[in-house]
Amino acid sequence: MTFPFGIGKAALAAATLALLIVHPTAAAAEADNTVEEAKQHFKRGVSFYKDGDLDAALAEFNKAYETRPDYRILYNIGQVQAERHDNAAAVKVLRQYLKEGEPGEIADDRRGEVAHTLRDLSKRVGSVTVTANVTDAEVVIDGVSVGAIPLGEPLAVNAGIREFTVRKGGRTAPPRRVTVAGGDALQLEFRLKPEVREEGAPIAETSARPRRTRVWVAYGAAVALGVGAATFGLLARRADKDLDADLGQFPGDRAQVDDDRSRLKTWAAMTDGFAGAALIAAGIGTYFLLAGPSVSDSEGPPRRSAQISLLPSGASVSFSDSF
Repeated sequence: MTFPFGIGKAALAAATLALLIVHPTAAAAEADNTVEEAKQHFKRGVSFYKDGDLDAALAEFNKAYETRPDYRILYNIGQVQAERHDNAAAVKVLRQYLKEGEPGEIADDRRGEVAHTLRDLSKRVGSVTVTANVTDAEVVIDGVSVGAIPLGEPLAVNAGIREFTVRKGGRTAPPRRVTVAGGDALQLEFRLKPEVREEGAPIAETSARPRRTRVWVAYGAAVALGVGAATFGLLARRADKDLDADLGQFPGDRAQVDDDRSRLKTWAAMTDGFAGAALIAAGIGTYFLLAGPSVSDSEGPPRRSAQISLLPSGASVSFSDSF
């Protein structure tokens, strides 16, 4: 097996040797288990590569870099990606290799070799700039997430027919299939539709509010009517005492006694009426509290009207509200 663009197995072996020979001073500064784990993944990657299992080799090289980031591993990753014909990934990784390698750490011949490889690979990839009408939207190419908008730079995309889309939350833009040729520089703009609530959710949300209002109105009326019943109860008790006092006098005043009886009857009736109305209002409030939203809640007007009228001995007490 030979590397593309004239880079052969000897280069892979040299990179392997460079990783495995760790300077004692550097080794003392790192956790031994982490270094050893990275070495084992790297060795397995080399073994898989020699057996022709490029996917397994790529997985091991990536794990080695994740365990102990070292720019030299990126060289191997880039070469394996190129052999897998994932030219865009190879371009990205090899550029990272040149960027992370400090001046003087990468030999001039190796740097020139990689630069030549990048020029050849660049002919096989296109450059695509992706934008959208929302930020933090995820960019997806051929079902694989490649970043989020805004992207720092154009995406390197393998030549061929590619499917692009962007998504955020539960919204996904209609996918677009684009033919990308080597050296192309394309721009794609996506628009995500505003988020739409699930069907039925607005009805439940709007119907809960008037139901809560009814509960508070009913319980508020019950409290007010209860206060009224207590007030009239005190008046009835006073009228009863006045009646007893007038009946105990001799000679009695018939007109005063009749007036006391009339007042007692009126206040007693008002007390009973207000107390009954308070109980009814409390019952209505409890009903609205426990009952779920009705169909008419979501339909809006016309609205029903509930009214409580009490007519004790010619007096009238009225409680009304719209429900």
